[in-house]
Formats: sequence, structure tokens, C-alpha cells
Amino acid sequence: MMMRKCPRCNYTNTCDSNMCKCEACGLVMGGGAEGQSEAKKKPEKAVKKKMPSIMKQAANFAKSVTKHVATGAQKVPNHVRASRLEICQGCDKLDEKRCTECGCFVDIKAGWASEACPLAKWGPYRHTRGGCNCGRK
Repeated sequence: MMMRKCPRCNYTNTCDSNMCKCEACGLVMGGGAEGQSEAKKKPEKAVKKKMPSIMKQAANFAKSVTKHVATGAQKVPNHVRASRLEICQGCDKLDEKRCTECGCFVDIKAGWASEACPLAKWGPYRHTRGGCNCGRK
């Protein structure tokens, strides 16, 4: 068993062989230099992305909570939340579990129907009638 960091999302995976699939984003990692264990690689410096100021984060949070409560604290269906999180996983503004654009915890924000990505990659969820999201019965 070896520990390997995913080059796409930086998630640390436990792998049994040279071929490894990232548990977070699904990237398949092969052998070669990329396939070496962490002990054999040169140590990498962890680059922490810059978050918005504490005041900006507080303002963003207050605005989000106000909208969430005003809309009846509605949550999104699981498939919508999963889709939003998948989009966030592919974004360069994601730093572990937080968005460096607004400072939110994406796993929470993705579940609130009133919320939208600050980069407009996904918007607020509006429940529609019918299974096809066309608004008809």
C-alpha cells in the first residue's frame, strides 16, 4: 500500500498498486514518476491559497444565511448537490473544502437552494414541477 496525492484535486489516496483511482475526483493515476510513493518523491511545499479577508467572509456568510432563511432554508436534491460539488472539485479556486473566491465551505453551500457560485459556475436551485425540469406537470 502507498499514499499518493492526486495531481488534479490534491486528495491523498491509499493505493494498492501502480494504478490508482482518486477517491475524490475519479482521476486514474498510472505508474512512472507520477506513480512513485510520497516517500520517494521530493517533498512538495503545501501552497495555501489566499482567502478573502475575515470581514469579507463574515459579510458573505451573513448574506448567505439571510437568503437561506428567507427562502425557508430549502435544500437541493442530492443529485444537484453532487453536481455542484463536482463542478467545485474541478475549479482552481477550491482549497481543500473551501472556496478561495468567497471563503465558503463548499460542501455546505452546495446544499443550500438559495446559493450560487461566486464565479457563476452554478446558480440558485429552483424547484420545478415535473421530472424533466420544464415546469409543466
